[in-house]
Amino acid sequence: IGDPFLMRHDGRFYLYCSSHSHLPGIKCWVSDDMIRFDYQGFVCTDERTIGAYAPEVAFNAGKFWMVTSPRGSGHYLLKSDSPLGPFEVVSDNLGNGIDGSIFVDDDGRSWFYRSSHQGIRVHEMPSPEEIDVRNKTIPASFLNYWTEGPQVIKRDDRYFLTDTGNHVCSRGYHIDYCVSHEGPDRG
Repeated sequence: IGDPFLMRHDGRFYLYCSSHSHLPGIKCWVSDDMIRFDYQGFVCTDERTIGAYAPEVAFNAGKFWMVTSPRGSGHYLLKSDSPLGPFEVVSDNLGNGIDGSIFVDDDGRSWFYRSSHQGIRVHEMPSPEEIDVRNKTIPASFLNYWTEGPQVIKRDDRYFLTDTGNHVCSRGYHIDYCVSHEGPDRG
């Protein structure tokens, strides 16, 4: 199983992962202790999720928001009332690379991150169900070629962006991070 993503919500852990390239759907496992995970089944079976790459989920405005990149061909935004779904697609295909990630700041504003050849790209989200097409690169994230797998974590008023770079099968593939004191769209 590729691209595992773990979300903690109300003391439980929810694990989502990429799906097969020829089947629709996104699966979920749940754990109370991060040792034993129980399979919960499909949280989405929409045909647009065939070959869903790297699904990630964030909680904001009382809903669960998922982003995934089916077959590596752009991104869809989905929402649900529960981390176990069902998740419904709420956007057209946004295009724009793979490995989407949503970060929700303390003030409730959301940001969408994705891969690119220039470093991680960040898009503002005017509302939890809208991703602005305008975006910018976070220069400190550039890993000399392909940069992917973004995730932002905030701690002590600093924003930590982690990512990976170059082709996953190359000898130069590695994990990196950058820190911002100014905001989630800076590096």
